[in-house]
Amino acid sequence: MKRQKYAYPEEQDAIYCQVFIEHMNKDATSWFLNLLAETIDSFNDLRMAFMKFFGMFMSKGSTNLFTMAQGKDEPLRELVERFKSSAAEHSDIPDEMGIKAFENGLWFESKLKESMMLDEPATLQDALHRSQKYVSVKESKAHHSKIHGMMKESSRQASSHQESSRQENKRRPPYY
Repeated sequence: MKRQKYAYPEEQDAIYCQVFIEHMNKDATSWFLNLLAETIDSFNDLRMAFMKFFGMFMSKGSTNLFTMAQGKDEPLRELVERFKSSAAEHSDIPDEMGIKAFENGLWFESKLKESMMLDEPATLQDALHRSQKYVSVKESKAHHSKIHGMMKESSRQASSHQESSRQENKRRPPYY
């Protein structure tokens, strides 16, 4: 099954709004129907209005998938673990919304975010699987960088020792 491509970003935004509305409970639907006409222009507007109204009813302990964000120096692994644990509490959300929530939570310069924007995953599981690959690559690079850093340091120390020996030999008077 292929993921639908949208001709315009507005189409995608409209679908997000529709899915969001379809998953509202009785109180949320009532709130939505009482919104003033022409006050919501995008999914983000709908999300923010919903959060402002219903945010006070959310328990402090639960994390909202749509407000979760990766800190500048936060490792990707930590964000993925937080997201997975929160997503488990909200297992009824559609893949498309879960993917968008995950993508929005990624650091704006993240290579994973760029990858997901260029090649959208078909399911939330695909997105999380891809994120695990990025975590593995990043951790492998860090590990190898540390090893090569140690090798370079010992190599630098050895060449420094050789250089100081040469310098010392130049200072000694020649033996005749």
